[in-house]
Amino acid sequence: MDGSFCYLAAALMLAGYFIPALRAAEESELKDAAGKTIVRYIVEAPPQVAPAEETDPAKQVGVIFCFQEHTSPPGADIFPVRESLKRLGLNDEYVLLAIRAQNPGGGLGKADHEPIQKLLAWAKKTYPVNLRRVYMYGKGSGGSLSGEFTMLHPELITAAISYSWVGGPCPPR
Repeated sequence: MDGSFCYLAAALMLAGYFIPALRAAEESELKDAAGKTIVRYIVEAPPQVAPAEETDPAKQVGVIFCFQEHTSPPGADIFPVRESLKRLGLNDEYVLLAIRAQNPGGGLGKADHEPIQKLLAWAKKTYPVNLRRVYMYGKGSGGSLSGEFTMLHPELITAAISYSWVGGPCPPR
């Protein structure tokens, strides 16, 4: 595994634990041809991103899906990812995406798989996405979703950073 990816993964995990989401981004809707909402999402893209048709890998961007923990608001984990990318000097190299869960209760799960695929297809049409740089990051149910989706769709996702604590409170040290 590439050393820079390991540093990115470690920075994102640490940021997710210690940095709260300080601002809520505005949600948009991805709709099908009939106008029906497929998924509500939040996107943060670099300000000077190249056109979607760009084929030069040096001018393309990666995508990081940021999945929130359990019933946290969509986009709650964009902030720590963005801040980690800034510290690494990579903030102009990634489009960040978050989704609203299909489950009315808020937990992410299997019902979100197809909307994620469609949102990724939209991102590929909208931004110059380098298909070798598509990642998922999540905690809690978002961590479970990122790991599960990555395992089921290795042709779409490069790697996942997934943290999901199962088993109740942390054990004493």
